[in-house]
Amino acid sequence: ASLLWAPSSDFSVRLSALVQNVRRKASDEIDLGLGRERFAQNDLPFTGTYLQRARVYSAVIKGRIGGVDLASITAYNYSYMYDRLDATPVADGLYAGLAEQFFETTSAYLPSFTRTRAITQEFRASIPFGKRITWLIGGLIDREDILLGNQIDAFNTGNGRSIGSIVNSTIDQKYRNYALFSSVDWSLSDRFSLQVGGRWSTNRQKSVTRRS
Repeated sequence: ASLLWAPSSDFSVRLSALVQNVRRKASDEIDLGLGRERFAQNDLPFTGTYLQRARVYSAVIKGRIGGVDLASITAYNYSYMYDRLDATPVADGLYAGLAEQFFETTSAYLPSFTRTRAITQEFRASIPFGKRITWLIGGLIDREDILLGNQIDAFNTGNGRSIGSIVNSTIDQKYRNYALFSSVDWSLSDRFSLQVGGRWSTNRQKSVTRRS
């Protein structure tokens, strides 16, 4: 969805949004080793599920003050993905054996997820000097947080609930980007122009891994 508000030729606001959900309640894979029966599979109940959520929002504000063109661009992105796989046959039944040893069941699944949040803000100004020279200056801030998690749980095949965790792991990642940019556009004639510019940017990253 998109909404444009332009009360005058010198000012406008555009808002946009995208919302998307994807859900799968069972595995979309079949096992050809089970014979010629169509759609044959031997995954445990409550496995093979998949969920995805995506949210994208943006706001673009443009204005003109005293001949100077100003622009602000703001964007927010959120995504979440979750799936649950049958871990019983993984590693030659290692996790099924651990589930039986500690939780008295041979059923194990592998739930994993990825969650991303990102926000970006950009400002820019275009300043004219006479009729032939334009100076562009701007800045950018970008912040992104990503959380990844996976675990292997023993579970109850009757209701799909976890009985206890065999392996648990999370990775927390943070990214911070900052930038300043500028350029000068010199229009020498109707057919020829010269542009000179530069950009400074820095990127900071942090990652923390936890396992149990």
